[in-house]
Amino acid sequence: MNYLRKLGFKIGDNTYLQSPKTFRIDLTRPSLITIGSDCFFNVRNSLIAHDVASRVFIKKYNDYLPSEGRISIGNNVVFGSDVTVLKGVTIGDNCIIGLGSVVTRDIPSNSVAIVAPAKIVCTLDEFYEKRKNKSIEESFEYARSIVERYGRRPIPADFWDSFVFFVSGEDMDQQWVKSIFAKQVGKVADYWFSCSDKAAERLFGNAYSTYPHYYDIPNAINAENYLYDPDRAREIRKQLGIGEDEFLCGHVGTFSDPKNHSFLIDVFYEVLKIKPNARLVCCGAGVLMPKVKAKAEALEIAEKISFPGVVKNCNVYLMAMDVMVFPSLFEGFPITVIEAEATGLPVVMSDVITHEVDLTALIDRHSLTDSPQDWARTVCEVKNIDRRAQNRSIAESKYNMRTSIKMITNIYQEMLKQETI
Repeated sequence: MNYLRKLGFKIGDNTYLQSPKTFRIDLTRPSLITIGSDCFFNVRNSLIAHDVASRVFIKKYNDYLPSEGRISIGNNVVFGSDVTVLKGVTIGDNCIIGLGSVVTRDIPSNSVAIVAPAKIVCTLDEFYEKRKNKSIEESFEYARSIVERYGRRPIPADFWDSFVFFVSGEDMDQQWVKSIFAKQVGKVADYWFSCSDKAAERLFGNAYSTYPHYYDIPNAINAENYLYDPDRAREIRKQLGIGEDEFLCGHVGTFSDPKNHSFLIDVFYEVLKIKPNARLVCCGAGVLMPKVKAKAEALEIAEKISFPGVVKNCNVYLMAMDVMVFPSLFEGFPITVIEAEATGLPVVMSDVITHEVDLTALIDRHSLTDSPQDWARTVCEVKNIDRRAQNRSIAESKYNMRTSIKMITNIYQEMLKQETI
C-alpha cells in the first residue's frame, strides 16, 4: 500500500489486499483513483481508470479518442474475487461487491451489488438481516459435519472465519487477525518469527518451513525466578486457606473456550472422589468465569475452588500447587507449561499441545476424548519429586530468557548485515 501511495494513489488506512500479486490497478492514472479506509480486496480484483477501445477507431475512422475516468471507493467496502471496477464509477461506504461482478455504474452507500454488469439486489441492512439469520445455522451445520466426518469434537481452529460463533468476545480481535490475515503474511514479509512450529503452522500455514528467513523464537522466562521455594509456596497456600495436607490442583489461563475450563471442572469433580482433601485454584480472568463458577455451584464443589483472578506472582502460585491440570483445546506454545516445569510442578495436559514443551519428565498427556475419570486418575497418581532439581533443565534450555536474548540479538545483527549489502 505504501508503494501505491508513493505512486500517487490516495488510499485510506487499514485497507488490505488479499493477493497483491493478482491485484490489478491502473498504474497509468493514479490521480484518478481514490480508495477509502477499511476496504478489503480479494484475489484478481481490478481497478481500470481507462480503456483502449478507441484503438478500434484508429482502424475504422482514422481517429483516436482516449477514454479515462475517476474511480472513487468509499470506506468499509469488501470485494469478492474476480471483481472489476471500470472508469467513471463511485462506490459508497459500507458496500459488498459480489464475486465476478463488473461495476460499470455508481453503487450507493450501504448496498450489495452482484453480477456483470453489477446491479443492486438489496440494501446492506437487508443483507445483514439475511446473513444474521443464516450464519449461525450454517456454522453449526459445518460443526456437525466435522463430528460426522472425523468422529471428534470441533475446535475453534476448525472454523476459519466462522470461529466468531465459537470464541469469547474478548478474544475476537486477536483471533480475527490470526484467522483472516496471518496466513497472508508469508507472501509479502521478508522475515518470519513464531514461538513454536505449531504456532507457525497456524499463523503462516504449512509453507512456513520453506520461508528463507523463518526463525523459531521461543517464549522465554527468567528461570531463576521459578526455582522452587517451599516457604513462598506455604505462604500462598496460607493466603488461599489451603492446609499442607490438602492436595492442590491448579490451572493458569484466560477464561475462554480454548482453555477448556468446563472440562477442567469435570476432571476436578472426579478427583474429589479419589482425594476428598483435594482443592483447585484457577488463576486468570475472562468472560467465561461466571459460567465456570456456576458449573462448580451446580456440582456442589464451589467451596473447594479458589478464583484469585489475574495474579502478578504466578511463579509462586505454581510453587504452591501439587499438580497443574491443562486440558486446552489448542495452544500455540503454552509458556505456562514451561513455567510449571521450572518450579518442578507435574503437569497433566491434553495431547494436542506441542511436544516442544517436553523439557522434563513432569509431563503426562491425555486425549481430549478420554473421560474425566481417566484424567482424574492420572492427576491423583503424580509422584513427589525433588522440585528444585527440575529447574536446571529449563535454565539450560533455549526457553531461558538469557539464551533467548542472545538468539534475537544474533538475528538482528544478521538482518542489519543483509540491509547494508
